[in-house]
Amino acid sequence: MSRTYRSNAGNTFAKIFSFILVLLLIFGAAGLIAYFVLQEKGVSFYVMFEDELFYSNVEGGGITLVKGQPYSFTVKSLTGEDVNYSVRITSNSANNFDFVFGDEYWQFHDADESKNDYTEIFQVEKTLGGFSLTVPSLTVEEIVEEQFGGDIELVNELKEDAAYFLITVTSGESIVELWFNIPNIFIELDQTAIVF
Repeated sequence: MSRTYRSNAGNTFAKIFSFILVLLLIFGAAGLIAYFVLQEKGVSFYVMFEDELFYSNVEGGGITLVKGQPYSFTVKSLTGEDVNYSVRITSNSANNFDFVFGDEYWQFHDADESKNDYTEIFQVEKTLGGFSLTVPSLTVEEIVEEQFGGDIELVNELKEDAAYFLITVTSGESIVELWFNIPNIFIELDQTAIVF
């Protein structure tokens, strides 16, 4: 009777081991196929922000960042290795607007590339595995004033939910673009009752 028990236990263990081995082979094959398909489409790296992946040479994505907050982004190759990359924050040409600075009319996204680069204002710090930035506690208008070094006058009112800035991560010929908005968050306090 003990031989039959050992024989059944051995068969059960072999079946479980075989099942696990087959699952690992299937997942491994699926991973390899996905890797080669992504590479064929020009995807060579990704940017991760808050558990969401944005792959290079794909459409890009939109995110929301809050004033006064620091944020971290991870940049890795498809195999999880470090990537040689550059990162910039620029004005988003998709949400352009006009303003007056001094006696001249300007556009938020202008032909002058140096005026479009807001990387320093967002305090971008690059490391080997990613980058961080801090959203200044300023309105979009105040950020532009910081960039130009003086007061500006808007020609039209700005849209509340528009993504005025663009994060661009580049590695070789591959690129990830993340446009972002900075919502105005107001806290209203009800002062009708005070409890002591």
